[in-house]
Amino acid sequence: ARRYLGVIDAPTPAPAPPRQVGDRETFIATNILTEELVRVDAELQMIGDHIYLWVEAWQPFDEARLKALAQQFDSYVYEETRALWGSEALPGIDGDPRIHGLFASAVAGVTAYFQSDQSYPRAIAPVSNEREMFFFSLSGLNSTASIDSLASIIAHEFQHMIRYHQNPHGEVWLNEGLSEFTQSLLFGDASLAAQIFLNQPDTQLNNWSDDIALRTFDYGASLA
Repeated sequence: ARRYLGVIDAPTPAPAPPRQVGDRETFIATNILTEELVRVDAELQMIGDHIYLWVEAWQPFDEARLKALAQQFDSYVYEETRALWGSEALPGIDGDPRIHGLFASAVAGVTAYFQSDQSYPRAIAPVSNEREMFFFSLSGLNSTASIDSLASIIAHEFQHMIRYHQNPHGEVWLNEGLSEFTQSLLFGDASLAAQIFLNQPDTQLNNWSDDIALRTFDYGASLA
């Protein structure tokens, strides 16, 4: 940021205001398939002990599933993932100990992602929403996937958030392997990626494919 943006002293964002269900904000999200930045108007639909869940405005969603997901994160994923790997940035860039999760139709190509840029002031990362957060595909929330399956994905992304705070320069293959391991340990799932890897066991461990469609092999290799 100093070299390319001329940033000398990045201002600290103002503390987050008190939030309540029904609040509206505009976020910047990334369509992973097209790598386009998209502005998403969203409404705060759920406030948990450790997480805020936002949903793209004017889009239908299953409120019962959203509530169950917040409860699963608060009662299980949050404490168990931290017990494994340590703490995320707390209270974080926005001064709020809760993490933010955004469900948006523009999130395509993946079910969810964590982006470390969000933890920086906009003076350093112009696309930052200036809070610790995850992004989720809205279609995943409205799918028939089990709550455990969705919570498992949150555990995967939460490991990334913690890892970034604990070791921001870690190798991608190791980081992804730890996230896959977290899912397997907390939810007892035999990783599909690991099973697929057995069909291509010579997959290079530390040089991931540029093709999203081929990365399942990479995830499997990292877990294995």
